Amino acid sequence: MPTSAPAPAPKNTKDAMKMARDDWKINESKMNVASVSKTKQNGAPVAPRWVPNKEKSSCTKCSCKFDWVKRRHHCRRCGEVFCGDCTNKKALLPANTAAKESDTKNPRRVCTDCYDSVESMQEQLAMQDSNAMRTNEIEDKNRYLNSPMRFTMGAEIRKAAYIIRNFHSGLEAKVDDTSLPLMLIRDACGLAILTVMKVGFVWTGRLGTGIVISRRGDGTWSPPNAIMMAGMGFGAQIGGEVTDIVVVLTSQAAVNAFSGKGQVSLGGELSVAVGPLGRSAEGALRAGDGGMSSCISYSHSKGFFAGVSIEGAVISQRPDINRNFYGTDKYTGEDLLRGNVPPAPAAKPLYDALRTLMESDPTNKERAGFLAAGHSQPQQQQQQGQQGNFVNQQQQQQQQQGAGGAGQQGGLVAI
Repeated sequence: MPTSAPAPAPKNTKDAMKMARDDWKINESKMNVASVSKTKQNGAPVAPRWVPNKEKSSCTKCSCKFDWVKRRHHCRRCGEVFCGDCTNKKALLPANTAAKESDTKNPRRVCTDCYDSVESMQEQLAMQDSNAMRTNEIEDKNRYLNSPMRFTMGAEIRKAAYIIRNFHSGLEAKVDDTSLPLMLIRDACGLAILTVMKVGFVWTGRLGTGIVISRRGDGTWSPPNAIMMAGMGFGAQIGGEVTDIVVVLTSQAAVNAFSGKGQVSLGGELSVAVGPLGRSAEGALRAGDGGMSSCISYSHSKGFFAGVSIEGAVISQRPDINRNFYGTDKYTGEDLLRGNVPPAPAAKPLYDALRTLMESDPTNKERAGFLAAGHSQPQQQQQQGQQGNFVNQQQQQQQQQGAGGAGQQGGLVAI
């Protein structure tokens, strides 16, 4: 039987090192092949190879050349390198993808071919692996540190829960005229909960984020819809403040207005906030592409801000936040607020905070589960009229005292 000739002896140390490297590469290759074969024999799929950037000078799909404008982008599923136009979609991915990332609950960038291959799985993956299905916990020590800007839905939900708890049992609730009216929450068709920062001198800017929820037909609350507020103002004003705002949507028309693509707020604002506690009074008419709406807002401010101003602000949706939370971009604000999407388990802290708030009402024990559908339209109009008269009387008193005074402002505002 023929035998292979023995390898020649190395002539020097350099040749010996080269032969050792060659033997190591051969053995490593054999081990990789054996590992892949074993994986295939066990029936488990092999993850695609992550292609290094340096190996690709053009897009794998359209063959366009990469330069400082046409940037490289990896498909997180197949591992190939594409241009931005060929990887303009995101999707939740199953196991054994090319990406070595631990974050599998957020939609990842994929090429168009891979998106087509996983599109049919998105609903199932969203119900199993999306952020909406995760456990969301709150810590009591963070309830007074609400940031005006949050970049995940989980953080927005925790912030909204803190705001509701502060209105119910926080330092602000020690003052009688700053407690959140339970009657309004009980009869609300929806709630918008935001934290907004406003700073400036004469010219002011304000920016903040939050969520909107609506009451479903069975009395429960809908999944949250992420929103952002941005605006400017002009007037005799100075200071800076961070304000937690709860806007009570008193009718379905108001909820529909918040479910549109954009919303504009125009009106006049009179506000004073001194020290750790503050109240602000605001009159505005909110009009969006979903229609006209009238709502009631209540707020707590921290900081120092005084003056009279004309304010303009835009409230818009945040589809990227919704997509990362629900795992799909198919859910519009209208779908979320009209009850077409089941409640999200990750929103439980907010639901619990609202339930606790309602259970604190001695006249509302039997309705603590939010099982009331609301009052009739004439009763709503009567309530809105009473609130409007209350605000008009306060505004007249404030005008007599002077806009620059440090008098207390009412917490209930019709806008």
